[in-house]
Amino acid sequence: MRTEQAFEAARRVAERNREVSISVSAVLFDRSGKVVAIGRNKRLAGRGRLGQHTIHAEVDVVSRVRKPSSNLTLVLYRRGAKVITPCSGCSKVLRSYGVSVCFHTTGSGVARMDV
Repeated sequence: MRTEQAFEAARRVAERNREVSISVSAVLFDRSGKVVAIGRNKRLAGRGRLGQHTIHAEVDVVSRVRKPSSNLTLVLYRRGAKVITPCSGCSKVLRSYGVSVCFHTTGSGVARMDV
């Protein structure tokens, strides 16, 4: 899968997600271009004292991976192609699963970052 195709898959998932107000989706693919997993941010059951609990798309996508790998690439898309990058906690989780590169939306296009 090419990066453009991964962004299109991520865009479709994010645009359909009406569960949260800020919809983010993530696609993980390996060196050969094979999609390893697709995830999205979503609400979790229950509420905390600060409000509704949610899971980030990055954590959701790695939770669908059977085992950590190496040289995985992440595509992160926010509905409307708005700015989104992994938070520091998600970056640590991504690294532990072998994600080395992240392509993400910037509001005016796409950027690449090392995780």
